[in-house]
Amino acid sequence: MIRGAGALVILFLLLMVIFAGVVAGTAYMAPARLFIPSERVLGVLRGGVVNESENNVLGDCGGSPPLAVPRNERVVQFADGSSLVIVVYNTPVSCTP
Repeated sequence: MIRGAGALVILFLLLMVIFAGVVAGTAYMAPARLFIPSERVLGVLRGGVVNESENNVLGDCGGSPPLAVPRNERVVQFADGSSLVIVVYNTPVSCTP
């Protein structure tokens, strides 16, 4: 068994690998949700989060071939009257007229 500082280094590296996997998985599954920790920090500085909403929007068809760009819009309203809008664009999808 490894003793002393070597064990702490291995434990630290193992925790970093696990954390990186969780972050990568979260980014792959829901990119807009990566901003939630930042929203909470801003909420503390701005008196708290009053309202938050998330909308999935499919853009207009255009181009040749016709493609639409889906986007995820996240709106956070703070107690001081300010708001934060986060827009994450996804890969274009084909339109059927």
